[in-house]
Amino acid sequence: MCEQCNCGEKKPYEHPLQTEEKAFHDEILKCLDVFNGKITTCRSRAETESEKLISVFVALKSRVEHLASSIAAEISHKYRLESVKKEDMDRIHTIDQRLKAIIGECGNDISNFSCSGTENFALFNEKAHAHIREFENLYAERAKILRLYRIYG
Repeated sequence: MCEQCNCGEKKPYEHPLQTEEKAFHDEILKCLDVFNGKITTCRSRAETESEKLISVFVALKSRVEHLASSIAAEISHKYRLESVKKEDMDRIHTIDQRLKAIIGECGNDISNFSCSGTENFALFNEKAHAHIREFENLYAERAKILRLYRIYG
């Protein structure tokens, strides 16, 4: 019997963390893909302007692609059947929301940057890399929580 809706259909049990992981990976990878598209667009506009500007977009694109590939490479892990602590689940939700917000903030920063001039260039570069550092730190914290519930082997 289906545990979600009691419809009588026999479906395999899915641990709440597996459900959470699938939703997170799908959504965060879509966000990173959109963000990566904005970087590519900006880079192509900057190609006639400045090598320094191009190098910033290349570095930014490389970091975002690395993040996306490491997230995409994670296989759907198996988790213990015991229940997840409420505070851990709440923390995961909080981290997920902040990760999505960071990607949105970076996308807005790129949208507001003309991509062809050097106005506020240093500030833009600093903010973009600060956002990515924060993303990496939160993602590591999220992974640390999830490791507590994984089955290895």
